[in-house]
Amino acid sequence: MTPTTPSTYDQHAATGPSADAVSARSRCDARAIRAAAARLGLALISAEPVSLGRTGIYRVIVRTNHIDGIDGIDGDGGAAQPQISVLAARVTRDSDALTPPAEMHQLVWQLHELGAAVAAPSHPQAVTTADGQVGFWEWMDHTPLTPAQWGALTASLHRTGAHLRHRRAYDPGRVFQDRLRRIHDLTRTHGHPLDGARALACSFEDALTTALQDARDAAAAASDCGAVGIVHGDNQPANVMHGRGGRALNDFERIIYGPWALDLAGLVLGIQHYGYPPSAGEQFLAGYGAGAPSLQEARPYARVRELSGIAVAMIHAGDSPQMGEQMHVRSAAITQPGHGEVPWTYLSPPRTSHLTFHRTSP
Repeated sequence: MTPTTPSTYDQHAATGPSADAVSARSRCDARAIRAAAARLGLALISAEPVSLGRTGIYRVIVRTNHIDGIDGIDGDGGAAQPQISVLAARVTRDSDALTPPAEMHQLVWQLHELGAAVAAPSHPQAVTTADGQVGFWEWMDHTPLTPAQWGALTASLHRTGAHLRHRRAYDPGRVFQDRLRRIHDLTRTHGHPLDGARALACSFEDALTTALQDARDAAAAASDCGAVGIVHGDNQPANVMHGRGGRALNDFERIIYGPWALDLAGLVLGIQHYGYPPSAGEQFLAGYGAGAPSLQEARPYARVRELSGIAVAMIHAGDSPQMGEQMHVRSAAITQPGHGEVPWTYLSPPRTSHLTFHRTSP
């Protein structure tokens, strides 16, 4: 199997892997997919890379009649005639995700078995290979999405996840230690846009310290009143896709046990910076239904995500004119949360999944 050159739609436009790194990862992924397919009794026909971000995602074609939950199994669970199936293979490594891939796979399997609107794994456990963890999933496509539909999907996850426990709790500061170190280092890096910008770096650090404490306090208050459970962790329209069962949440690398309001942070950030109309909040909450967290409850988590986006733009400001511009645009929100002179743009090419605002039923 020789994977084709991957697209990198989910990576920063100018900070994707080098050609050598892509080639090396593709070779490792190819070995992992072959090994996992053999372990599961799948006859692998082809694998085409879709993304080589933190998670290597491949569109694979297999012949199978062995795994419950995918084509080739008859209604009574017996083996039918072998059929060709299109699946998504996800190759992950323990350092790639906030929640280790084996735990993520099993937890999403449980959610799907309980009826949550989540991407469907094709087997209950991830397969461990010498080149990483591999899971085969239902193939899904990008889809337009209304705020009400998004809210309903989020509620499905939260209500189903209330029956499960996950030992990994929300930690708002986990990803920032290395980023903050890199930002300070870049203020002493000749030629980088941050060179000499020590005051900006210190301002960012002060804002981050306050935001992390606010998020921790908010999470503790949510736990005290029982407004916690399994949450997606990176809930945004681009992570909703369409499969055989309809629209479903996808991309669970940051699935954790935490405040439900965390999954509204992307909505708040969209209204603040990405052009979502204020009515998107009302429509989302209407789709969610009874027990929905408020946008106000989500603001501490949105602030952390806002600062995360600023950090990424600062670190990669020297990679392209787009990144340099975004550093200047986004840095206004360091001292003025939720504000900026112009809307933010995404730091990667836009996906085909997008939020729409015409009236449709959830």
